[in-house]
Amino acid sequence: MAASNPPLDPNTLANWETAFEQYSVPQVRALHRQLQSNLSVNREKLRALVGESYRDLLRTAEKIIEMDASSQQVESNLGDASRNCSWRLLEKKAKNTQMFHERAIGKDREKYTFAAQLSVLQGCPKELAKILHRGGSCILAARVFVISRLLLKSLQSKGPIPLVTSLRDQLTSIRTVLLKHIDEQLRLNDTPTPVLIESMCALALVKTSSPADLLRHFLNIRSSAISAALNPASFTSSPQFAPMTSAVINALALFDRTLRDTEILFPKKISEALHQLKSKPLFENLELRAIPGLNLEIHERWLPEDIRGFIPWVRHDELERSKVNDPVKTWAGKELEVLNTSIKAALEGVDSIQIAVEFRKEILDLWRGNNTLLLNVVIGSEAPRRKFRDLLNERLEGLLNVEAGRLKAVGATIGKLVRDLDEKNTDSTSLWSDALVNMRTSNGALAFRQAVKAAIKGHDTSIQAVLEAYTSWRTQIVQSYQLVNSIRNTVKIDEFDDADDEFGLEMDSAQDGVEDADRLVDALKTSLGGRYKELETDLEKLVGACEVDLKNHLQATTIRATFLYRTIREIRLNPPRDPKPPSTAANKSHHLQKPLISLKQFYTPLLTRLQTLISTGTSASALALLSKSLQKRKWEKEAPSRPLWEGTPPLPVQPSPDIFKFLHELVTRMAGVGSDVWTPRMVGRLRGLVAGEVWMAVGEVVGGMEVRRVLVEEEERESIEKAEEGASKDDETTGNEGGEEKASGEGEEQKEEDPSSTTAAEGNSTPQPPKDEAQPQPQPESEPEPQSAPPPVPQAPEISETWVLQLLYDVAYLKKALYCNNDQEATSPPPPQSTVPGLGDLRERFNIPSITITSTTAEVNEGDGDGGGQDYIASWIESKSMDYWRRTSLLFSLLGSSVSAAGVAGGV
Repeated sequence: MAASNPPLDPNTLANWETAFEQYSVPQVRALHRQLQSNLSVNREKLRALVGESYRDLLRTAEKIIEMDASSQQVESNLGDASRNCSWRLLEKKAKNTQMFHERAIGKDREKYTFAAQLSVLQGCPKELAKILHRGGSCILAARVFVISRLLLKSLQSKGPIPLVTSLRDQLTSIRTVLLKHIDEQLRLNDTPTPVLIESMCALALVKTSSPADLLRHFLNIRSSAISAALNPASFTSSPQFAPMTSAVINALALFDRTLRDTEILFPKKISEALHQLKSKPLFENLELRAIPGLNLEIHERWLPEDIRGFIPWVRHDELERSKVNDPVKTWAGKELEVLNTSIKAALEGVDSIQIAVEFRKEILDLWRGNNTLLLNVVIGSEAPRRKFRDLLNERLEGLLNVEAGRLKAVGATIGKLVRDLDEKNTDSTSLWSDALVNMRTSNGALAFRQAVKAAIKGHDTSIQAVLEAYTSWRTQIVQSYQLVNSIRNTVKIDEFDDADDEFGLEMDSAQDGVEDADRLVDALKTSLGGRYKELETDLEKLVGACEVDLKNHLQATTIRATFLYRTIREIRLNPPRDPKPPSTAANKSHHLQKPLISLKQFYTPLLTRLQTLISTGTSASALALLSKSLQKRKWEKEAPSRPLWEGTPPLPVQPSPDIFKFLHELVTRMAGVGSDVWTPRMVGRLRGLVAGEVWMAVGEVVGGMEVRRVLVEEEERESIEKAEEGASKDDETTGNEGGEEKASGEGEEQKEEDPSSTTAAEGNSTPQPPKDEAQPQPQPESEPEPQSAPPPVPQAPEISETWVLQLLYDVAYLKKALYCNNDQEATSPPPPQSTVPGLGDLRERFNIPSITITSTTAEVNEGDGDGGGQDYIASWIESKSMDYWRRTSLLFSLLGSSVSAAGVAGGV
């Protein structure tokens, strides 16, 4: 619809406010562009008019000065002549001279004319050769050639002369050399404008060409020069670019210079030069008369009048601007296709991002400098520049993808090192290794400090090899990022440009730089994301192989899993970062620099699997030691630690030696893996895994056991004696023993019939608090009637009451070591509940109270009477185990800080 509207005429507007009132914003912008275009055209016209007027003024002044000097010289000469000569004497000499010429020379004039013409013609080939050999002026050589052509024509009219025929052949070959010399001057990129004008005038003299012919010839010569520059046979290397790249830059520079020269020369300057060329006779040229080989000072007077007064004739057709634009547009379109093809071919040979960026800068700077009025009129500068940018950006994206793809080599290095690791790996990350302890501390202890730093971070030889490869790749990526990001800052302003044009060109180039830099940075980030995904896939295969080999090669698999864990950790912590310094001094830390790509979403599943592998491998020997010790215990006997118990009634105050050995073995294995591995998340996963295995092992060992009472408190014995006072000592003692045995038998039968009866049995067997808090259990009043003996039943394994209490303390102590409190990471695995095999059976069979300070109503009712006994035991064991863990937790510091009782949630 906009195309159907008539063009807007700015002259119809009264003021600028009328434009905004009558037209839309796009139309106002079109008016603005039209006014700018008219302003540029008028500026050029005014500049040309002022320059022409100024030159005319200078020529007039020079003529006035010359006329003044000539008049003074004439007056001086006339004064001397009038003083020294008599007019009668001069008249007499003139008459005598005329008589001599008429009588003596007149009859031989024709002979002298022929001799002079032949002499001058013989000197023309020699002088032409000299001028062309020393690279002289083309216009002077063309004038000599025109004189030789006139003389040759005049002598050939007298008949065939062998010498003239030989001279004609020489001049024919010299004409070819002269035309080549002219073409060479037109071909060169650094030929000054005056030399170009002289060369084109010489071509017009030699070939009688019009300005249109000169333009066509000039464009053809420059086209062949561009093709020759792009010919591989003519490539020359440069210290900055490859031969093909340098050739493309030279070709584009030649294209730029051609458009500039065309805009300067055609049509005005060429027309002026041709007009001046045919404004005076050829023999009036001082350079021509000064040639010694022609001897014009002798032979000129004998030459025919038509030759001496010859004025060069050239076709001086008026060449309009429109007739210049059409051939230039055709020529520029064809050459741009050639340049695009050459740039694409040159970019294929560029394998360095730095060279590609510098090549881009050269190309776009040349093109931006070629923002001439002629280019904007005939073809426009935006479309070719966009094409150049697309070609350059596509190649840079390919090079960035290649750079990012070198991360594959890091993955190959990791795979090779993983395969080489085995149980014989001697690398140590301990701060007390022999190599570190015996290391020298000379030269500022730099090597020692680096070794300590590497040991703290777990950087053994294998990790350092991976880090070396990864750091090298990351450095290349950061350098590539800096190079492509520097594109947004590359703006080059020509100091000779007009002030009005500088701002527009600078803004265009700055915008192009920002767009290209953003595009390339996005391409780099996308490529990095893909390469990290590929690396994650490769590492996932290695982790899967470790999971398969875990059962068969536990130690080697643990070493490999630890290596992979450290490798992934270092990769996640050290992504390629923007090297731009932070804005404030407080943010100059390396880790505060903005990463080019976030790796938080990468490798998380692999880390979880590796944590499980490392935890399994690290805890295997400790769990095996614990399981073996549990199986070797004599559960039916009294616990060996019984004499060390404290309190009334006596209760455990320290864990079993097996538990201490288990934790010591576990922490020793953890230290062997390396302290850098045991982050809070990793420790939490190890706790959860080990806790589950521990409870499984305990449940398997004691799950089917029955409690055997071996502990009879002194207070209970005294209460029984007082209750049976008055009976005979032997009979009552015998009856009581029988009653106890029968009561015990009833208890066992009730356990077999009803599992819930085990609660009351355990309540009777556990130690009671002091007498003022609990009453002794009453004895049965009568003996049951004798029954027939039941069939024999296999007797279940027995566990003594002391072992039950010690096991309860061990469980409470392990809980402090293996369960994290509420203040620690929520990502740590939750503690096993009563659904863990063996733990529920342990509670129900032995009525082990919940390890909490505050018991629920149900737990209180489980005890004897109001449940005070169980609460007392639970509180005792909870507080003593917590206190003991606080005193011994530093021995197992890798398992984390001590857990307060208030932070414990749920049961064991």
